[in-house]
Amino acid sequence: MAYQKAGRLVQKTAHLFADIFATFHPPHLPGDIAGKSSNTQWAYREALQRHAAVLARFDASQVFLTVGDADTLWHPQYFSALAYEGLCLPKYERAWSIWQPPILLMRNLFSCPGPTRVSGYATILFDLAGLANQRFSSHL
Repeated sequence: MAYQKAGRLVQKTAHLFADIFATFHPPHLPGDIAGKSSNTQWAYREALQRHAAVLARFDASQVFLTVGDADTLWHPQYFSALAYEGLCLPKYERAWSIWQPPILLMRNLFSCPGPTRVSGYATILFDLAGLANQRFSSHL
């Protein structure tokens, strides 16, 4: 099922990107703990293998890598804003910067059980408060 879903997503959005592809993190790798971070690391390594020759021709401080899950909803201006913000930084800062958009778990918020919904509302409020004022949380 994941292969079919990935195929549909790639086909649906291929016209928006210079390249888009899906990776599938193999299960049961020695020393590998299953989870989001290990999946992202696997995808990063796959992307490097696929694009190493092309990336070597560019200034690394002007290459931006973005990771999204199959259920990510990208704001229409996300990539433009990322490029603008990144290119406004001095080269030495840009090389080691990470931009993490807020993760608002709202996809099925209105169809999940009540206690889960309340927890979801609390998380959303906490995240938005942290974005609005750094004194409210550890969103640095």
